Amino acid sequence: MDEFLQLIVLVSKLLWAKAAAGSFALGVLIEVLFQNFWVQFTAAVLIGMFAVKMIELAIRYYYYHNFIHRKLKNSLGSPADLDLFLQTSMKREISRGLLPNLKHLRSRLIQMRSTELRLFHTYLRTNTRTMKNGKPVGYAIGILIGMFTSFAMDILHLEGLSFSQESTVKTVLLLLVWFVVAHLWMNQRIRAFAQLDGIVLACLNEKLHDPFEPDEDPSDDPYFEEKILKEHS
Repeated sequence: MDEFLQLIVLVSKLLWAKAAAGSFALGVLIEVLFQNFWVQFTAAVLIGMFAVKMIELAIRYYYYHNFIHRKLKNSLGSPADLDLFLQTSMKREISRGLLPNLKHLRSRLIQMRSTELRLFHTYLRTNTRTMKNGKPVGYAIGILIGMFTSFAMDILHLEGLSFSQESTVKTVLLLLVWFVVAHLWMNQRIRAFAQLDGIVLACLNEKLHDPFEPDEDPSDDPYFEEKILKEHS
């Protein structure tokens, strides 16, 4: 029995020694890798994108929580408002393919009255216009994040700020990457609004030209809200 326990202790020591040696070698490898600028650059960008995503999720959670508890006085300007509308009224399901998804969305939208579709169309157009006009702000935020990343990576120093050839190239590369990220994110939002608005307009035209659809008001202009917005923009 004593020999068996000694054997277990010996095997445990061997395994611990191998694990310690492996972890030491892995730590040395990670340390060597993180001395490379491109590894640091990739890690900084990924960590920055993760942090931005967490902030976005926190903002959405704030609006979701306040929406559920009826603490929002006006949710139309919230970034989660459209998501809440899609989840509650259109009952988003698992993707079944492009055409089935479009048919499913059309079946939901076609149940709305023409006035409701025009209001939704105005909402989407307003958000699209807001996103397009807000592009300079988005680009400025991307540039600020790039500058902050440069300081965090110790490329630039707050004390005795100076630009060498190396620090300038690295900082410009970070600014360019975050500029592209901001550009792609804003274009994705604009494209989503435009695609959804196209389906809304298709459903609205279908209802307006449907002889079996009761007229709400013959004098109604389907693009009345859009004209009002153009007059006051």
